[in-house]
Amino acid sequence: MRSVNANPGKYVSIITNFGCHYTCPECIVRNNGLKMSETDDFSTQEPLNKVLCKERPEWVSVSGGGDPLFHWKDHWSFYEGLFHTAERRNVKLEMHTSYLPDSPEVQDFPLNWFERVVYHVHKFDDLLHVKRKFGEIVRVVFVVDDNMTEQDVLFIAGYVAGSKEIDELSFRQRVDENYKETYHLHDLLTEYHKKLWWYITQCDYNLYFHNGKVYTKYTDIFTEGKE
Repeated sequence: MRSVNANPGKYVSIITNFGCHYTCPECIVRNNGLKMSETDDFSTQEPLNKVLCKERPEWVSVSGGGDPLFHWKDHWSFYEGLFHTAERRNVKLEMHTSYLPDSPEVQDFPLNWFERVVYHVHKFDDLLHVKRKFGEIVRVVFVVDDNMTEQDVLFIAGYVAGSKEIDELSFRQRVDENYKETYHLHDLLTEYHKKLWWYITQCDYNLYFHNGKVYTKYTDIFTEGKE
């Protein structure tokens, strides 16, 4: 029997480390020299089940770390366990990836298990490649780099508003090489938060899950600090 979730809107974020392509310029892990243990492919079975029974979230998101879809076929046991546990506990799944939908990593992956897919994009042209596959909610996230202008933000928002493939838009502040949050275009992004887009400042707002352990602070997942 499926469990009844007691906490609507609550998230548990699985932070993976299968390795990564490390091509995202805003990467917190690479830019801050953070290290974390490799993901245990079997951690999504009973370890995750125990956490979901205790926390009873509505959503489980999968992110990194490294990109969750990096060499995912080599870690099929992880996803097989995730799908089984999510179905058992009646939670919704959300995937975060920097791969675009036309990449082999996404094309071959069973995204039909996910209620929402979040594409982390880096330039406007990336939006042209974002397509819905299975009726999932599609969100795109831009990190606000120091070169982004107000015109850039409004142009992106206008495109997304008219798109039939993209449902949600988020802008997220960048974390610098000293793990300090930046506030570029903060006033504009705050003004239209929940109106034209979602504005995300860098803070610890979820429970994080890695290899059977739960963390309330993202940096606590990493076994070593800066190199």
